Amino acid sequence: MVYRGCDQFRQDCSACPILRAPWKSIARRELKVKQKFRDRFQVQPIANSRWMADRLHESSLFGRVKNIPIIPPIVDAAYLAEDISDLRAELKIPSGRLVISRGARSLDDKYKGIPEFLTALARVPELAGQLTVLLFGPGQIEIPANLDARLLGNLADPRQLARVYRTSDVYVSPSLMETFGM
Repeated sequence: MVYRGCDQFRQDCSACPILRAPWKSIARRELKVKQKFRDRFQVQPIANSRWMADRLHESSLFGRVKNIPIIPPIVDAAYLAEDISDLRAELKIPSGRLVISRGARSLDDKYKGIPEFLTALARVPELAGQLTVLLFGPGQIEIPANLDARLLGNLADPRQLARVYRTSDVYVSPSLMETFGM
């Protein structure tokens, strides 16, 4: 389920503001297929957050389900390891600087809000001069000239991600929407 402010999932998706013709009619038929599948196989939805469970309860597909279990995503043991080193020295980040991190499936994904976030930081020169931004994920974006931002590339290994999180003072998620509702 991808939520972009549309509440049509509560009814039948026939007036989908995202899809264009001829896909709108396909969305309506797809919902009927999903309903038959749900009934035939007695599908039990599982949510990864309270927000997602609430959306499922509101949906036309799973609104009648009484109990939707919530199972949060698993945290990899690498994030809890004691021997994870800080990246500040390796990246030559001056001491005393605030380190903000931000990662995404794709840095240039228009729904992740990364360019807007960087532009907003750059508009406050006294703040921009005190921080370093660590960006990770595939894709290229334009970095404002007065901002110290480091592109770390795609980090798939949990230990690499743990190092970025260990180095960061704060992680920022300026997303316009998040698929998993965390």
